[in-house]
Amino acid sequence: MFQVVNFDDGRGEYSDVIRARAPRGLREKVKEVAEQEGVSAAELIRRAVLTYLNGENNRRGDLSFGARA
Repeated sequence: MFQVVNFDDGRGEYSDVIRARAPRGLREKVKEVAEQEGVSAAELIRRAVLTYLNGENNRRGDLSFGARA
C-alpha cells in the first residue's frame, strides 16, 4: 500500500508531532472519512501524507479540500 521510509531514531514509531492549521470544516471531513475507513483521524492523516510524499496524487490542488490555491 505505502512505501514507508524508516524514520526510527529509537524513540518509538510515532514520536514526532506535526501541527497544522486547516480550513474550516476539514477536521469534520477527516473524522467522517476516518470513521468510514475504520481508522483514527491521525492514521488517516498519516496515510494521506505518506501517499502524497510517495508521489501518488501529488499534482497541485489534489489535496486542497476546497481551499483556494
